Parts: sequence; C-alpha cells; structure tokens
Amino acid sequence: RIIEEPTERGGTYITIAPETPDITRMLAFSRSRAYVSADGKTAVRRRVIDIYQRRPWRYEGSLVVPGRIMAVGARDSLLALVQEDSSGLLRLDVFIVRDSAPR
Repeated sequence: RIIEEPTERGGTYITIAPETPDITRMLAFSRSRAYVSADGKTAVRRRVIDIYQRRPWRYEGSLVVPGRIMAVGARDSLLALVQEDSSGLLRLDVFIVRDSAPR
C-alpha cells in the first residue's frame, strides 16, 4: 500500500505503508501514475513492473521486461528502467506510457 500526504509547500510526500509486503523493491511516480517493482520467488517476478493510475488509485496492468530490474524512474509520460540481462550487462530502456483511449 502506498501513502500520499500533502506537504506544507503544496507538494506530495509519498511512501510505502509499513504493512506493505517486504517483496516491494522499487517505486517511481509521475503525475498520473505509480510504478511498482516487486521481488518475488521466481525470476519472472523480478522482471515485472505493475502500473497504477493515481487519483483515483487503480491498477492498470503490468509491463514484463527481458532483464532483472535494477532501477526505476518516471517523469510525466516517461518510464525509465535499468535492467541487468543474463550476461550481467546493464541496459537502459525508456518507455512512453500513454493514457488509454476512453472505452
């Protein structure tokens, strides 16, 4: 669970709630989304980013990438991932995350 609290300067302080499972490893936030990487018992889980819409909070889906996720960053509609592949090399991938079309 993620907690958002307003700051005195008009910003937002975002943190992970203490009761959140220990498998949650990395968080990144843009104005409209939150990206969560968790470390599970399988190699597959280490390659998944869960995407949530903010305000109101809603799960949007998951992004599966080829390498183990080492770092996550987000700004506006961009998502950046540093991954380690099976040979130990690091790679940087940048994604543009668009709003889905109205249904």
